[in-house]
Amino acid sequence: GAAMFAIKGGAVIVPMMIYRKTRAFRRAKRNGGLHGGTFFGDHEFEQALSDGSYGGAQAGRRTEERLMRCALIGEKLSHSYSALIHNKFGNYSYEAVEVPPGGLEKFVREGAFDGYNVTIPYKSEIIKYLDRVDALAEETGAVNTVCRIGGKNYGYNTDILGMAYMLKRAGITLCGKHVMILGSGGTGKTAAALA
Repeated sequence: GAAMFAIKGGAVIVPMMIYRKTRAFRRAKRNGGLHGGTFFGDHEFEQALSDGSYGGAQAGRRTEERLMRCALIGEKLSHSYSALIHNKFGNYSYEAVEVPPGGLEKFVREGAFDGYNVTIPYKSEIIKYLDRVDALAEETGAVNTVCRIGGKNYGYNTDILGMAYMLKRAGITLCGKHVMILGSGGTGKTAAALA
């Protein structure tokens, strides 16, 4: 899973200490916006925070109005510990929502959550229902995190950042190596983009 953070100037879905080490961050910085100017600028984000269209609060913070509402969506989630973990450590509500086949578009359009993580089998399918997708998600063809800001759904791929971080931390480099990827779903596509 990914942690969701709101910061002045944009929404970041991973801890900045990890995100700042990526090419996407450097590219976005060069292009004048946290997301390369693709999603929204400082003014739009500040407006979303002030008028309450970003859930009435910065991510994870309680307000007088309500607690930020987040979820994990997938087809079958009985095996998942995500809700337990997020509710134990997060300052927001988090639930597991099983979305039946054919129900993904309806779920996205209803906009019942401020943000949600996406898992099997919807990481690739969800892209067509989102208003915007960041460069990493577009490049990988998979979205694992969605934020609803100002009534619009923004998709991100934070799996690739987590994979890159874990490889680096373990001292593993993929440069010049053959890599076997088991699986062809959203996470497999992400691993292939990293390899």
